[in-house]
Amino acid sequence: MASQDLQWLLVRNNSSFIVKQKGLGRIFSREPRNLVQLHSYKYSGVVNAKAVGIEAAKSGKGIVLTTKNSKKTPFSIKSTKNASTIKKGGSRRAAGVVSNVVAKKGYRADLTKAYTPLARSTATATVGDSDDVAVVRASALLRSQRGRKQPPARKVRGSGARKVVKVEEPVA
Repeated sequence: MASQDLQWLLVRNNSSFIVKQKGLGRIFSREPRNLVQLHSYKYSGVVNAKAVGIEAAKSGKGIVLTTKNSKKTPFSIKSTKNASTIKKGGSRRAAGVVSNVVAKKGYRADLTKAYTPLARSTATATVGDSDDVAVVRASALLRSQRGRKQPPARKVRGSGARKVVKVEEPVA
């Protein structure tokens, strides 16, 4: 099997996953196991021997965390070694599971403490220097699956407005 650097040189300019948009100045990627969707060697899920992917679960509740087996060919579907679904426990549990896999077990420690466009785009992710790319993505996916909170009913202000509202209400 070819080295990761050689694979990147071959895939860098010719890939079906590349997404170019005018005016943005960046090249994006639709690769599986690419956490920030940027077309770069560091985040590439195709050429790196170890890659982490976080997607929404098919059921619409929870996330699926996948890691890549470096022994298989990089383009093989069977290269996905471990797929674990996190459905219960909320975003804090998901963040703990993701950070355990990514950083504490040493799978891809370089994906921790990175300031990325993904962290910049989510308002709650700007915690400081300890932004974990995988945790930010997992939290964003879980947040998108939650329903929107209904705003509270507007309170009537002023005595004149209260009298008008009382007149309009039908008496039961």
